[in-house]
Amino acid sequence: MQKQLKQDDFLEELRIKGRKKYQKYAHIFENLYQNKIVYHERYTRIVRLENLEVTDEYFEAKAIQEKVILTAYQKSQYRKFNTLEKILNQHKEWTFRGNWGVAIISENPLSISQPYASFKIWTEPDLVMYIEKLIEYGDDDALEILWKR
Repeated sequence: MQKQLKQDDFLEELRIKGRKKYQKYAHIFENLYQNKIVYHERYTRIVRLENLEVTDEYFEAKAIQEKVILTAYQKSQYRKFNTLEKILNQHKEWTFRGNWGVAIISENPLSISQPYASFKIWTEPDLVMYIEKLIEYGDDDALEILWKR
């Protein structure tokens, strides 16, 4: 019985934290650049969102891959093992879901990480547009800009 109470308290604390994060950050999904975000899970890409749903408990969307951003090392390794085309063409669409209660919010640039789902997203319209332009021009600085601290 005591263990159940502790678990219930923990879940309630997550709900409270989640609602606070929702109130502070849910607006970031309202003004996306062409409905696009930068999404990272194993490698980084620009994705277009469809069926976006944002509640006080979670955010969820269908992601459609538009552009892949790979480091020079990743490109060389994928080429070495003849898997570059596979990486560029696999997982073109998927659904992701984040829980506000466990979300880790970082500032400058604003991003949301989901530690248990292992993805990170950047939603700021100017940043997404800038990263997309860098990729189009073949500039390798996109990842450095995203991951700088």
